[in-house]
Amino acid sequence: MIPPDSGKKPAGRSVRPGDWAVLVLILIAGMLLRLDYLAEIAQRPTFTAPMQDPLYNDYWARALITGDWSVPPGVNDPEIPGTPYGRPPGYPYFLAGIYWIFGVNPFAPRLFQMALGLLNVVLAFLLGRALFGRVSGLIAAALMATYWSFIYFEGLLTYPAVVVFLLLSLMHLLRIWRARPGFVTALLCGAVLGLFGLFRPNGLLYAPFLLAWMAWVLRRHANWRPIAASALGLTLGAVALVAPALVRNYRVSGEFIFVSSYGGLNFYVGNHAGATCVEPKIPELKELAGIDNWTCFDYPAIVHGLGRKLGDPTLSFGAANHYFYGKALAFIKEHPRAFVMKTCKKALLFWGPREVTNDTVMEYDKRFSPLLRWLPGFPFAVALFALGLLAWRLTRSAVDSAMAGALFLFVAAYFLSVIPFFIAGRYRVPITPFLLIFGGHGLAVLGQRLAGGPRTATAAMIAFGLAVLAAASVNPTGYKASEGTWHFHQAVAYAAKGDLERALDEYRAMEAAGGDPVVVWANSGRLLAKLGRAEEAIAAYRRGLEHDPRHDALHNNLGWELAQLGKTEEAMAEYAAAVRINPNLAIAQINWGHALASQDKFSEALEHYRRALEINPRDPHAAYNAARMLLELGDPAQAVEYYRRALEMNPRFAEAHNGLGAALAAQGNREEAIREYTEALRLDPRFALARTNLAHAFEQGGDTEEAAREYRRVLEYDPQNDRAREGLRRLETTPAS
Repeated sequence: MIPPDSGKKPAGRSVRPGDWAVLVLILIAGMLLRLDYLAEIAQRPTFTAPMQDPLYNDYWARALITGDWSVPPGVNDPEIPGTPYGRPPGYPYFLAGIYWIFGVNPFAPRLFQMALGLLNVVLAFLLGRALFGRVSGLIAAALMATYWSFIYFEGLLTYPAVVVFLLLSLMHLLRIWRARPGFVTALLCGAVLGLFGLFRPNGLLYAPFLLAWMAWVLRRHANWRPIAASALGLTLGAVALVAPALVRNYRVSGEFIFVSSYGGLNFYVGNHAGATCVEPKIPELKELAGIDNWTCFDYPAIVHGLGRKLGDPTLSFGAANHYFYGKALAFIKEHPRAFVMKTCKKALLFWGPREVTNDTVMEYDKRFSPLLRWLPGFPFAVALFALGLLAWRLTRSAVDSAMAGALFLFVAAYFLSVIPFFIAGRYRVPITPFLLIFGGHGLAVLGQRLAGGPRTATAAMIAFGLAVLAAASVNPTGYKASEGTWHFHQAVAYAAKGDLERALDEYRAMEAAGGDPVVVWANSGRLLAKLGRAEEAIAAYRRGLEHDPRHDALHNNLGWELAQLGKTEEAMAEYAAAVRINPNLAIAQINWGHALASQDKFSEALEHYRRALEINPRDPHAAYNAARMLLELGDPAQAVEYYRRALEMNPRFAEAHNGLGAALAAQGNREEAIREYTEALRLDPRFALARTNLAHAFEQGGDTEEAAREYRRVLEYDPQNDRAREGLRRLETTPAS
């Protein structure tokens, strides 16, 4: 229950000249901390090679600016342009705006977010001063400037810095509304809340709490009109900002999907019998998508896999969303006690001392940082919040209790919006500014009492704060972040940068830290193969299989390396093992097709490529390879269909343009073939096969000058190209007609 407003004007709101000087010093300190951290993270591999959500955000933002939706190496196609938003679109569009203004580079978004972080310090000062007084505001600003997770997330390509700005701005708008209630100010509040929903849709649960708070603030009005106008304004403002995402989702899917389509899957992640409450896993993941863990890039593959399972290849994203919600609700209905226990565990994790791993291993990022390791963690924020609530209770007549209530309600509503799903350290960042603003008031009141208050009451207040700090430092769930996972992230980032030796070092460190040995040897094998150390790669894969003989990817990778050494039969045995273990492992089907094609078994190879395409209808490589086999089997008409299918999925697929040209040429469509060869060369000017095909097409059409020019261009960068040399010799020795 929000304490009733006393009606007295809170004291200590005026700003003294010295306050601005103190605030400037706080901002300078905050800036120096951020610049020091920026210099630190600029040396890390993840700075230019982000992973998981930051990689997804970067990919999405770059594509919005460049129009190039080519998928980064090693991940599935997230199919963003033609499917409902999976992730909320707010941050990718924000990041795209930064790239559009400052250019695509790793420093611009970090610097902008750090500047935004300093602006958040000012907003927290103004809000803390307005609610609790100038000293409380200055302390809140100091806490905001130095709290570790703000600095940390400002250095990542993800949303917290922007969300904190929106929430602090919302609270300032609520102050303006409270001073002058009406439709327009409520509309602005709703717009900011709606904008926040484009970053964190679950946070919109605050809306009904906010409507109730507005009604409570206006309870003394003689008529209902101000309440109705404010409720209408808040609702319209929020809807106006969220509606474009809803409309866009409907346009691409024909379904009304609210902001993002992951809600059902995330709800199921946190509510099934094996849910850990911290890992985004579901029991059917291997069956649906052939993977052990999923990221944002994998959601379309999960939906397509669910469609196969349900016998509906055209299963929509909305239907998949409802399916996963249904699975979770069925679990809750059938196992209410387990649901309650898991919810309690999530609540303890949310308020607990550990930083739960999600797309980054926050706990070890902090521990291994020369700067962040010295800054207090979340138990400190919880203890300050509790101290602030006590101080609010003790000084209620001297503070703006109505606005303090609005902050408290947000903390409660946001917490309730998170625990139905699963917990990650970053999910609690949006409430942290308000914990620290309350904490600023708690420290200010404690300071006043230390300066001249009753000793017993002061000692009790100190004891209360320390008791909460001790309680908040206890970890009843037993959760512990994995150092091995931290090394895994570093290894993947080093590999993405091309520093394979450093990546191998990180995998060795991962194994030493107790990381999954199967992951260690599977990924080490891939890196060793890239380094040309095939025998070592094979040995690594075999070591991995010693730990898990049923690891489908290891069998597939081992098969690939054996095939590169010419051991085709052994390779096919490994592909067969991979497919027996996981029939939906499309890459094993494709590799098996390659092995068969190398033996001129084109019909059998075609069946494997088609199977891969059934597993993943959005895989351009499966369609491309099926087209190759059809061309080898003398069916250029079907080959054209498959090549076009590959190009629908990836218009920048140079090899598919070249193959389509060859298929068209086989049908006698020389002019169309020339257009496809030309497009392949536009995408890859040093594509020798496409250029020799183009030269041959010119030669067949009697344009010997163009043909000779193209053959010579091939020999400029590929002097040993037999086809080009033979074509040029043929042109030079054939007399002109």
